Amino acid sequence: MRGQSPFSVWRQIAVQTLASALVLFACGSALSQNVLNNGDFEMPLTTNDWIVQFSAPGIPGTNAYGGPGDFAIADRTTEGSRVAGGYGGHFRSRTDATTRAYFTQTVSGLTNGATYHLSGYTRCTMNDPKFRVYIEAVGGSGTPTGDGRFSVRTPDAVTNKPPTQYFLDQTADANGKIEVRLRFVKTNMPPGAVSYPKFTQYSAYFDDFSLTP
Repeated sequence: MRGQSPFSVWRQIAVQTLASALVLFACGSALSQNVLNNGDFEMPLTTNDWIVQFSAPGIPGTNAYGGPGDFAIADRTTEGSRVAGGYGGHFRSRTDATTRAYFTQTVSGLTNGATYHLSGYTRCTMNDPKFRVYIEAVGGSGTPTGDGRFSVRTPDAVTNKPPTQYFLDQTADANGKIEVRLRFVKTNMPPGAVSYPKFTQYSAYFDDFSLTP
């Protein structure tokens, strides 16, 4: 820096410092990149992000029960958003029979055995032991699922509370994948005039999900 004015020296140091800061910021952003698609549900659902999983009784491996006709809502809605003006995932039952469904998204291309951090907000509307809402991550660790993978899950969502953020850690399976499931489970209720106004209020909401290294 011999022969340079003090201003030139200061300017060069400032430029180098800024460049270093930008490199560190870019590295940090890459490390914390959300690998889920449409984790905030702000875009219409497609097969490239969230799929609603239904099945009929007797179909193995799906861990679901019922179908689209058993739900008044199984999509994203503005009601499902945790903030005004946005969207969130939303399930609402339309029957007193057992109804199970979940939003599912499988992320590929992950590092086999590496740990990933799942977080997201959920809320449910009814305080009833027949109704459960929770988040699940299927990958390389946790409880065996019967198909060679493993599962970890959150506790059931707290009823009639503001949207609550939950956290899970899961490792990528041997194929470098993690499946995220946002679950709605309602077991059967006695049919009749008393049950009808209840099951139509059984809603589950999901919003702002991320899966990061």
